[in-house]
Amino acid sequence: MEPTLIRNLSDHHGNNLAHVLAACGHVQALAWLVGTCGHVLSEALADENKHGLTPSVAAVRCGKLDVIQWMVENTVIRERLFTREGERSLLHAAAKYGQVEITSWCADQLLREGQGMDLADHHGDTPLHLAAKTGNTAVAQKLLERNASVTARNDMSLKPFELAVHHGHSACAEYLLTYEALGDLAVDFTSLEAEAGRLQHENADYKNNFREVLSVSRKLLREREDMCKDLSRLHESTLELHDRLLGQLQQLSAENRQLRRRLQEPADEPADQLDESAELANTLHVRWQHCQRAWFSAPLADTQHRLLMAEQAWKRLRASRKDNVSSMTSAQEIVR
Repeated sequence: MEPTLIRNLSDHHGNNLAHVLAACGHVQALAWLVGTCGHVLSEALADENKHGLTPSVAAVRCGKLDVIQWMVENTVIRERLFTREGERSLLHAAAKYGQVEITSWCADQLLREGQGMDLADHHGDTPLHLAAKTGNTAVAQKLLERNASVTARNDMSLKPFELAVHHGHSACAEYLLTYEALGDLAVDFTSLEAEAGRLQHENADYKNNFREVLSVSRKLLREREDMCKDLSRLHESTLELHDRLLGQLQQLSAENRQLRRRLQEPADEPADQLDESAELANTLHVRWQHCQRAWFSAPLADTQHRLLMAEQAWKRLRASRKDNVSSMTSAQEIVR
């Protein structure tokens, strides 16, 4: 039979052989027929029946994924993956007729081609609009999983969830509205997460600086304590030397006075000056003891105590930070 006659064969619904084979899922017979009749039957793949359905759309309507795969991979139907001059794509048809598997496969093909899920037909409807219009939540879910826009508006300025409400599909509308609300929440959460990351980075810097301050403070306290011990030992040595020199001077003074009395000479002023020097040395010794109690005892212990309190507060802060990070991680898992 001539290829032209084969193409013109049709039933009372306007279905040609390609319509029938595609709708029934006869991939091998369709492949043989296209291979035998060549470009004549290839052109028949674009023919519409009385319901406006092409063979590929008829296959989508009947859920024949293997037929769609063969057509896209081997015929000009591959062009129907994309919209052209407002025509609906295969993804539109799959969304309209609620074919979940075909929707997923066509969406993945578009993603491989670098296309999005928001191709619009001559009414401005995206595949998600058509899924919402028919109330097919499963198809809507597959599209949203591939980043379809839940806020896209058609030529009537309607979002998908508004279209679902208009056609009485409350469950689908509620799902889309919830997803849209969670999307806004996710955007806010992402910005807060970025801010939290920045604050954590700053906190890490502050923590490192504070750790350095604590380390230097402990080192200074140890050095001060060692210095106080050295000064105390130096003071004891100086005091011992002072007592020894003072005793020797007093002894020399007494011997000097006895010698003058023997020689019947009047006492000189240096003896009085020696007594004054001894008294001044005693006064300095008392002042040193006062300063030692003031500087080397209570303030040092108070500083050590304050440093210990600061270190404990810092450790408690670190523990609370870890708790906050774990709670944030739980919140992320809930939102995602």
